[in-house]
Amino acid sequence: MDFLIPAKTISLKCLRISIILGVFTVLYVCTLSSYRILDTTVINISDNPDGKTERVELPHSAPSAYSFQKVPAKHAKSYRYSIDVLGYFPQSISWKIHADDCITAIDVNDRSVSLDSYGKQALCANPKGFFIDLGNYVRSGHNRIDITINDVRGGNYSLDIKPVYIFLNKDIYRHFNLVFLISAWIFVVILRQLNFDGVLISIALFTYYVYLRDFQVTGIKTHHPDWWGHIPYLFYIKNHWLPPPSYAGWEFWHPPLYYIVAAIVGGIGQLMDYSFLRSALAVSMVSVLIFVTYGMLLIRRAVKNVWIQRVCVCAFLFWPLISAFVSTISNEVFSYAFWSGAIYHFMRWYLDKSKKHFAIAIVLCGIMAVVRTTALVPAGVGGVLFLSALITKRVHLKDYLTLRMILIATFVLLCFSFNFGRTYYYKTFYAPRMGMIISNIHKDPVLYRIHSTASFKKLFTIDFRNLFSGPYTNFWHDSSGRQLFWNTYIKTVLFGFFGWPNAHIAIKLVMLLSALMLYAVTAPLFMGRIDNTHWFLFTCTFVTIAAHMVNRVISATVICHDGRLTFPVTITFIAWIGYVIQTLMEQGHRKKPIQFGIGVLGLVLLTAFALTSLIFDLKYIGFFRFL
Repeated sequence: MDFLIPAKTISLKCLRISIILGVFTVLYVCTLSSYRILDTTVINISDNPDGKTERVELPHSAPSAYSFQKVPAKHAKSYRYSIDVLGYFPQSISWKIHADDCITAIDVNDRSVSLDSYGKQALCANPKGFFIDLGNYVRSGHNRIDITINDVRGGNYSLDIKPVYIFLNKDIYRHFNLVFLISAWIFVVILRQLNFDGVLISIALFTYYVYLRDFQVTGIKTHHPDWWGHIPYLFYIKNHWLPPPSYAGWEFWHPPLYYIVAAIVGGIGQLMDYSFLRSALAVSMVSVLIFVTYGMLLIRRAVKNVWIQRVCVCAFLFWPLISAFVSTISNEVFSYAFWSGAIYHFMRWYLDKSKKHFAIAIVLCGIMAVVRTTALVPAGVGGVLFLSALITKRVHLKDYLTLRMILIATFVLLCFSFNFGRTYYYKTFYAPRMGMIISNIHKDPVLYRIHSTASFKKLFTIDFRNLFSGPYTNFWHDSSGRQLFWNTYIKTVLFGFFGWPNAHIAIKLVMLLSALMLYAVTAPLFMGRIDNTHWFLFTCTFVTIAAHMVNRVISATVICHDGRLTFPVTITFIAWIGYVIQTLMEQGHRKKPIQFGIGVLGLVLLTAFALTSLIFDLKYIGFFRFL
């Protein structure tokens, strides 16, 4: 029975996996001793003459603070906010509260909370707010917290709540997140099947924890400026099960595959009494896991040095914007899974001369074409690589003129034809001003079109003072650098088109990424002959960025600066830097101290970027409040 795996080997593998999951489970259970506010919260107005009850969606506009503002009814003197809080375990929770004007009462589950120790100065329009620990009043499961505000100076009765997560180890927890355990186990098993070592699996599992925490503390609308276009598309599919007219909504021009899949998953969740939108986010989570897994595979193939490989994986997995994707309703995230897979299989084909991987790559490009038009980019990368391989005689055209390849090529052409054919149909008969690549370009007044007369100047100009003056950019304000391609690209590829907390850490990431980009351009000049791996990584990165810039020239709008359009380039970018570092340090061992020093410099920059990204992610999810 030689084909059987020895029992000792199985036991050791199971033991390693169990230890990793056990440590991680303790961490996860402890951090879940915090709480979350329910997606739909009822706000009751106590003295409103018409007795209306209003609903607001939570998390609200920001992950770190929940804000409410109500216009007072005539003659009303007080409002009562009733907030439902879901507690996972017996716990201690703390809130920092700002109110306008005076908080007169706080009740938790019909028990009055003593406010005697705070004084009027803390409770009435305190600009610094005040902290209150509700741990002695809350319980496992649902809790109702009533906050009553009196009007003293006239105003809107605003209430800002900032959660403060507190670690608690005094109870033995009786509940467990079964979904997390199952998904984590599956994730670990897949990584083991892909022959990742224990260190990389531990890093990936910890990153999965960060993604889940981000999902818990972040609202669906927080990390995507076009949520008001994607969510209606999703509900249209849910209600009609047919693609909407391309011209009828802001994001309706996109192909429908993602929205169909998300509607099915959301519907299944709804049958189990879960939120439809929150259930649909499972598609985003799985897409992110596929994306990062392919990224780890590509980095492992490109970078052989174990330590440099681990630093590269950390720099990639801790990239701030990736954690934001898990709480995003958008076809972008779904497309990244196919994009990263296509690039990885193109790499396997190019380096191993395997036609099987080439076929898989172009099929993934075809499927991505019915998810998002940016499928043109990985398909273009594959075309450039194929042409390069033909010129260098790495492959021969006759080997690819087989029936199987012709059928696969036909499938891919049909996918692209569906995408552009649908757009062309509606453009021809219903909306002549629609664009073929970005179809809502005719609605561009919302985006403030960039004047084409200055396009090339804005494409190649970098304002370093503006770049380093603030880490975030904005659609609406030139002061954020939105008019300049590289200023906007560097910021949006890290954080997107929205603000985050911890700007003092974010600006360091902008500086480090700028330094890494400069390193990626200059350090290869000190290398020797370019081999196939280096050529592949350079081609993928260069062609992707070039395609982004061409799109910017064709459609000169602020949105075309957005780094999320070509975000998967971060995989080959990190792998390229890791490969350059590895090569220079290997050359340095051959009595070339300059190359070795440049390699060490790159490793220091990459390590600093990875650690700063990790700190940024952990502060965002409130991790350090446990310490």
